[in-house]
Amino acid sequence: MNIALVHPETIDFNRLIRVMRQTSYGCLLESFIRVEIGQDSMMAAWDAFRDIAMYFHEEYEGEKEMVSQFLMTLEDEVPFIDMGMNPWI
Repeated sequence: MNIALVHPETIDFNRLIRVMRQTSYGCLLESFIRVEIGQDSMMAAWDAFRDIAMYFHEEYEGEKEMVSQFLMTLEDEVPFIDMGMNPWI
């Protein structure tokens, strides 16, 4: 099985949302994040994640793994556990 490595700096915000929505509870995660921190903060967090990933030359084994890592970086700001959700997809 050949897994394509993904670099976050090549993924824009809209692609992040599409990947997040591919899971059974992805739309709920997206809505919850938008309510808790707001659209602008969510976009800024994604830009920061991408910048840091580019600086450290990070790569992930697929888009879902990358999005999961991004969601885990929001764990301090967004109380996923309080809503019974895991911060990964």
